[in-house]
Amino acid sequence: MKTFRFSFILVLVWLLVGCGVEGETATAVSTALSTAVLTHVAVAANTAVPTPTHPPATETPIVTETAVSTSTISPTSTNTPQPTETPTSTPTPLPPPPGEIYFFWDPKDLPRGEVIDPVQNLYLISDKTGNGLESSPIVNEIIGWPYISLSPEKTTFVYTNLEDRNGDGHVSFEGYNRGFDGPNLFVYSRKDGSLTRITSDFPIIFNPEWGAGGQTILYGQSTYGLSSISVADGVSRLIASFPEDQITWTDVSPDGRLVALNLDSIQISIVDTQTGEVTQITNEIGGIGVERAWSPDSKWLILSQPITNQIFLVNVETLTVSPLAGLDAFTSFAWKPDSRQLAFVQDTLERSNLMSLDLTDLSIRQVLSVPGNIYSLLWSPDGLQLAMAISDKEEVTLGVLDTENNSLRELWQNEESRRFYIPAWSPDGEWLLFFRGRGLPLSHGPDDEAGLYLIHQSGGEVYMILDTSNTSDPYGFFWLPEIQVP
Repeated sequence: MKTFRFSFILVLVWLLVGCGVEGETATAVSTALSTAVLTHVAVAANTAVPTPTHPPATETPIVTETAVSTSTISPTSTNTPQPTETPTSTPTPLPPPPGEIYFFWDPKDLPRGEVIDPVQNLYLISDKTGNGLESSPIVNEIIGWPYISLSPEKTTFVYTNLEDRNGDGHVSFEGYNRGFDGPNLFVYSRKDGSLTRITSDFPIIFNPEWGAGGQTILYGQSTYGLSSISVADGVSRLIASFPEDQITWTDVSPDGRLVALNLDSIQISIVDTQTGEVTQITNEIGGIGVERAWSPDSKWLILSQPITNQIFLVNVETLTVSPLAGLDAFTSFAWKPDSRQLAFVQDTLERSNLMSLDLTDLSIRQVLSVPGNIYSLLWSPDGLQLAMAISDKEEVTLGVLDTENNSLRELWQNEESRRFYIPAWSPDGEWLLFFRGRGLPLSHGPDDEAGLYLIHQSGGEVYMILDTSNTSDPYGFFWLPEIQVP
């Protein structure tokens, strides 16, 4: 699973923060979370310092080019059933939701609504003691906006952390903006809670992801190329280089075998991480603004660029690229877990349309059309339900589409939610985790109301599990089954 794109956050925060104040640290204690409706909770952190291990080395890759074929697909349409707008009755209270919720959060108070040198903690919410949900920091004082990725076997996280590169004794996000500080890679084990440093030479890293087998970390290095580093010994290897170009973003397939690359020269390529072979997919889109998403089975890659109004579907097994003709560029991709269907959103001036691309016959149909804007699409683990946010001005509705009968259940609605998104389903598909904030993004003041909430998929009461009012918004969520340690 992939999370919030680190490179995008860096640009956004730089524009909004500018020259900030040098870093602050936050401390706190583990806190039991009540399951009472809208119960406020205070959470924060202790401190821990990771220990460095091995510096990486490099070697030369093999790079080749192959051709791809193209074809054209014309969308089809079908009649759209009207959604059901009446939510179901309140369910009988259930035991605490299963699994473990991981996320980043800077708990320090923001009295002026400004993000000043973020210092994140990695938090865990779970019911390990049987006394209800508890929240506690498991890794502390992670400087900046770390990027995090989960290993294929769902046992280990890799994340970035800013450290003192120029040796001046200070580490801050502002120091990163000025070139004084830089990121290194760290690994956290869910099995035993151990923390391991992977790099110590401040590589130019963005979007580190796990390679096939969970033994290596793949990451782009801007003008250097695509590299991998061994988790076991810290040895690095250059997979593919682009000496006359720059990498805008990298996107690793779910199985870790392939990496999609967006280059400044307006071209998108796919790299085989085992052989270093580079296949150019298209030079018709690229650069800034390209949206993309891998299918869960790593066989398909969807590419959309609203700037040029172009969409391409890539079959990475046959290396065929299919432009979706007659269809405007879209946003909010969501692949069904079985990779047979892609849900996406197309907006008009007055309405928002939920669309579906069927991979069996490449047909496209409109599923739902509502006033306002549809976003934050998220499939349930069994692929039978699709959660979504529907906003109209400042009013937000949390809805769930039942794909078997094409009916929409409105689970929750609020008139003061300028910040809203759906991070995760519970592993059993019974609960939804959502975030709601009253103020505008990154500009909310000291009277802002915000927090993490739980609601059952059939509707009913909403439970606050973490009050994040007047702080930075949490991000980088994973809701995972409890790990089984032999």
